[in-house]
Amino acid sequence: MADQAVVDALPYIDKEIDDDGARDAVDKLIEAELRRTPRREPEHPKTIPLFDKDPMLKEDWKRVQQRKPLSALDNERYSLPGPINDKDPESCRESVENTKSQLEHQTLRLLNLELLSKFGANSWRLHNYQQEYQLAQLQKQVETYKEKVLEINRQRRFDQTQAGNTLSSLENKWTNLISSTLQVEIACASLEEELHELRAYEALIDMETVPVELQDGMTEVMRHAPRCNFATEDSMQENDGVCKWRVRFAYDPDLKPGHCIITAETDPGRKGGHDFVMDITIHYHRRIEAFRCVGRVLAATRLTLNEASSFLSHSEEAQFETAGRNGVMQVDSVYFILRSMALMGLNMLQLYTEDTFEVENEPFFGYLRGRYSQKELASIDDYAYDLGIEVIPCIQTLGHMGQMLQWPRYTYLRDTYEVLLAGSEDTYDFLEKLIKAATAPFRSKRIHIGMDEAHGVGEGRYRQFFGYRDSTQVFVEHLARVNEICKRMDLQPMIWSDMLFCLATKNNTLQGYYESNAPPELNDSIPPEIDLVYWDYYHTSIDVYSAKIQQHRELGCERPWVANGAWTWSRFWTALPFTFETVKASSIAAKDKKHGVQNAFLTIWGDEGNECDMYSALPALLYFAEHAYTPEGSIDPRMLKAKFDGICGGTLDDFIFASQLDDVHTNLAVLEHTNEACSNSLKTHFAPNMSKYLLWEDPFLSFLSPQYAGYNLESHYGNLSAYLHAVVIAAKSNDNPYPLNARLELAARLATVLSLKCHLRERLVEAYRAGRKQELYSLAQGRLRTLEEEVEGLWRYHRTMWMNMYKPFGWETLELRYGGLIARIKTMYDRIMEYVAFTLSDDLTSEELDTAFIHKEEENGERGDMNQTRNGIKHRNTSVIEEFEQELHCIYENARTNIMLDHGRVATPSRLG
Repeated sequence: MADQAVVDALPYIDKEIDDDGARDAVDKLIEAELRRTPRREPEHPKTIPLFDKDPMLKEDWKRVQQRKPLSALDNERYSLPGPINDKDPESCRESVENTKSQLEHQTLRLLNLELLSKFGANSWRLHNYQQEYQLAQLQKQVETYKEKVLEINRQRRFDQTQAGNTLSSLENKWTNLISSTLQVEIACASLEEELHELRAYEALIDMETVPVELQDGMTEVMRHAPRCNFATEDSMQENDGVCKWRVRFAYDPDLKPGHCIITAETDPGRKGGHDFVMDITIHYHRRIEAFRCVGRVLAATRLTLNEASSFLSHSEEAQFETAGRNGVMQVDSVYFILRSMALMGLNMLQLYTEDTFEVENEPFFGYLRGRYSQKELASIDDYAYDLGIEVIPCIQTLGHMGQMLQWPRYTYLRDTYEVLLAGSEDTYDFLEKLIKAATAPFRSKRIHIGMDEAHGVGEGRYRQFFGYRDSTQVFVEHLARVNEICKRMDLQPMIWSDMLFCLATKNNTLQGYYESNAPPELNDSIPPEIDLVYWDYYHTSIDVYSAKIQQHRELGCERPWVANGAWTWSRFWTALPFTFETVKASSIAAKDKKHGVQNAFLTIWGDEGNECDMYSALPALLYFAEHAYTPEGSIDPRMLKAKFDGICGGTLDDFIFASQLDDVHTNLAVLEHTNEACSNSLKTHFAPNMSKYLLWEDPFLSFLSPQYAGYNLESHYGNLSAYLHAVVIAAKSNDNPYPLNARLELAARLATVLSLKCHLRERLVEAYRAGRKQELYSLAQGRLRTLEEEVEGLWRYHRTMWMNMYKPFGWETLELRYGGLIARIKTMYDRIMEYVAFTLSDDLTSEELDTAFIHKEEENGERGDMNQTRNGIKHRNTSVIEEFEQELHCIYENARTNIMLDHGRVATPSRLG
């Protein structure tokens, strides 16, 4: 390496040379560099010596080099002088001989002139042609060399531009990292100050003094506390590094339901052999308020002692009854959700089962769907009861019945493929059996009978039996019949309210629900026993929710329920910032006393495959719960973070940070702005699901890539992956205080995959069309193969997470998606390798061809017919890659990345069927 020099100048990038004084500085740097650079032997040939074999020409060339003029013509040679002495015979004889010579010379001259006249022109033309041919050949060589020089310069420009972009990206990344490092150093300094005050806390629960109604629930909470910082008198150990709190419970019948009080007495001294720095008493009326106070105690353990003291001296009152909803989970997973809900103060769980519960003598109801048994549902109800939570069955009795109606056994109950046959006695016999089975395991007398999105009701087989009737009338009559069943069972039913608005306006869209009013004549058609549930997950304006609540009151429902949603559907991670916006607006409207709302809940849906980690919705549940116990619209962000830390064992900021999977514009400071005024926008909004459509989008066609053209998603997802992986590694360490952060691994792995997949086709197409086949080969061998490995890693992790959280049924849907994606990546790789091997087989080594799977013998006939042979190797005749020949166009021109798409839309541009 001693004879080599590294040149790091980028003249196409370094524009600073044009600045004043820059060129002189550069010249000095070049001069200094040249002095240090080892001198090389000149690569051009030495000067070729001319005319060495011709003395006369050599002499004349010497004259030319000396710039001497050419000697004048000697005209005397053509003169004929007489004899010097005409008297002298010898002189006369010489003159005669000279005359003869001159005569012969003139004769030859005349002959040459005749020959020149006859043949000279053609000879000259032939000579000129030969000269012109030689000149053309030389000019052709010059043009060839000029083209090579031009191509070298083009390649230099391209390489330098690419290097410049890389350098700019790295420079920006370096700047961001330096900025982040400074922020981390500042945060560390702040944390070091807090560490002087922050100590470990251990709370003593004297189980003998705990009221009987709380003992079973407290036992579960203590057993599963994230940091095991609850203890009994027997289990508490002497530890000078641990601050000990004593926690007592005091039932107060004078407190209103929803009202709770915590009192904290600091430094009470030594009791029972332990040094207690705080004595905490929880005053409650209902069990749920007691457990919410326990959640506040857990949050206080994540604060300094001074903060904890003021934090625990607290009184609050629920603004409305609160509930959460979830999909089909393992029973243990439901237990975890119930414990978290209780510590947050959520006192109802609506367990949405649709067709996933056991009905006697109905084997095809919930067939191969992992339905809950009656015993499992009863155990869930018992567990919830111990925590002060009411479990309400939530089923469907009209629409959303496609899972059941697909089986021939239930053809007789079908109106359409999704809707039951209203008006049929068979339908009501079946529904009575259904409602009885759904409510049997539960203590609650309330039931949610669904009836949302029953599009097409009365328009299918119904007309064959009953003729044409208005869909609204069919709906309200069916509602009355189902209500009669509930009344016979002493049940209090509720329904989703959307069909009351959509049917009347003949508009099944969200706009039909949110932008219209129900006709007044419906007031007398809705049974008074039916509670209406207004569901709305799409607005950020308080006014929209207030107006719609009032419309429900005008329908005769004085106390409508309000349901908002944690945005878990059709994505891998909850869209927390957008969820906070909608929950805030909805909750503020519901808390307005003039609207009469007493019950509200937060839905957690798993539409489109249930890909989402439902535990990522825990921050949304907590945020909703805090609004339920706060009369005004403001929430304390530090209190929210402490509660998520103490109750769930995770860092709230990191869970919000992971929401960047779906939105490059995510507002990470959403909690700091949570107390700002709500938006005035009346529009219906959707949270984009970019990570979903980027993952499932066909990698070979990548037909959505124009949507995110101009966004540097590689850096976005690369930075996200690096940060989340660091959090996950820390969460898996033995001394990590945030065990729930391990759930971020799904988001971290997905970010890694997306950092490789986004812009991949763009880079491959660029190399393909520019003819840079070696670059194409390198991308396929490197990035594409790495992508395949990372997708397989994501699939395995996601499968493990699913099996731990859900019953195995339903995973086959996602596994088919993963399998299809991996198969398409393999096809993409093979197609590129076949093209590269056909066009570059002379330039690739045997080892590289081995790696490309091209030169191997056909295995089990999988590689098809080969029709080209080079160097004894068979190749496909793949001279083009048709997939890379296609131009792509922006599909949703005004939306860019702000779109929400399902798997069927992005997996292929072709419509199936």
